[in-house]
Amino acid sequence: MSGVGLALWGSALAWAADPTMEALRIKPLWTTLDNGLTVILHEDHRAPVMALSLRYEVGAAEDTLPVADRAAGRTGKAHLFEHLMFEGTPDFPSGDYDRRLADLGADNNAWTDHDATVYQVQGPIAALETALVLEADRMTWLGEALGEDVVKNQIDVVLNERLGDEMSDYVYPYYSLDWLLWPEGHPYRWPVLGTRADLRAMSREELVEHHRRWVGPANATLVLVGDFDAEVTLALVKETLGRVPPSAPPPPRATGVEGPGLIGPWQMTEDLAFPQLHLAYRTVPRGHPDEPALDVLAMVLSYGRGSRLDDALLYRRGLATDVSVSTANGRLGGGLYIFVQRADKPLAPVLRVIEGELDRMVADGPTEEEVRRAVASWRGYFISGLEDPELLADILGECLAVYGDPSCLTIELERYESLTVADVHRVARTYLTEDRVMLSVVGPEDARLALPESASVSPP
Repeated sequence: MSGVGLALWGSALAWAADPTMEALRIKPLWTTLDNGLTVILHEDHRAPVMALSLRYEVGAAEDTLPVADRAAGRTGKAHLFEHLMFEGTPDFPSGDYDRRLADLGADNNAWTDHDATVYQVQGPIAALETALVLEADRMTWLGEALGEDVVKNQIDVVLNERLGDEMSDYVYPYYSLDWLLWPEGHPYRWPVLGTRADLRAMSREELVEHHRRWVGPANATLVLVGDFDAEVTLALVKETLGRVPPSAPPPPRATGVEGPGLIGPWQMTEDLAFPQLHLAYRTVPRGHPDEPALDVLAMVLSYGRGSRLDDALLYRRGLATDVSVSTANGRLGGGLYIFVQRADKPLAPVLRVIEGELDRMVADGPTEEEVRRAVASWRGYFISGLEDPELLADILGECLAVYGDPSCLTIELERYESLTVADVHRVARTYLTEDRVMLSVVGPEDARLALPESASVSPP
């Protein structure tokens, strides 16, 4: 056997003996109930707690689909409905959901992105049955319980939430960035919270239709992680959520749109303490083979001292006060985002340094040490995150959505552990192109700091 063969054989033996990999080879109980609800149950007996994640496969992307007698959707509907799910039913009036869980020592939360809406409960195992009863009730009855006054109140709440985004230096620019990055007609262009005009025009009838279309057992996945017996808990799930009437299969989901975004230099005016430069590159959907290498590329570019852009902009030249590179991957596409903030000086010199570092990466690729360091950091982040039952429940639900199998933890880790320098170099050459968005965000009196020849853009 050659030296290379021996090295590979040794790596394979080490991989097989890795206790971390063994710990991640979980096999949850996974089944579909008669009413169409998918159920995933994972026993975790380290503490007497449980985490519930109820995932509906509908997000802000579906807001763009036709609704009722309208030829187009209305943005912000999925997120607004997330709020309304806490507003009560005939059996459990407004406030009961939070109060009953809090009385048992449990917390609850929910979130909506472009791809999904997820409701979460975490707390002592004694709260599990109550959580299941409450979820079954609102899955069944919420649509009928919505009143005009409740809808109006929650529209005002979301409008205030949007105002908070608009006042945030670190959130609102991404409204413009996504508007520019995605082509016309792509559902990721619109903010998850929706536009002010669409929110104000939202009707009760549209929201009831949203419940009928999307919020039913056939479009839901329940994940439970905790200190329980899976078979006993499955019987409890059948007695609660299993009694929800079957729902019709959901309609076809929103699709992406091919084509370039609005490339070139753009300028957004905001009341900022410091000017910002954003670069955005279109990449790949969640689960794509290039996703791990792009994540590692982002960490090679910016992940503290020793990473390319942090060293070049923060530590060697002092050109910036903040630097980050991040990735985001959804069902219909992804992006790599570069963010730099500097103190009251033109952004053009920052862009030149960034382009120099990116050109070097495209030409020469990363070093072995850079990739090793990034993969090790990602591994630590991934494994430590799985210690949180609530996060683990969400991950198992996403595993099913992306891979068709909730047992994907070893798949995920292996995708990163197997990366090579050549993999990261290839994605740098493929995606770090001139087809990108460049956005300067400057104060109303600081247009001179923006990139030259930048056109103005206003967030939707």
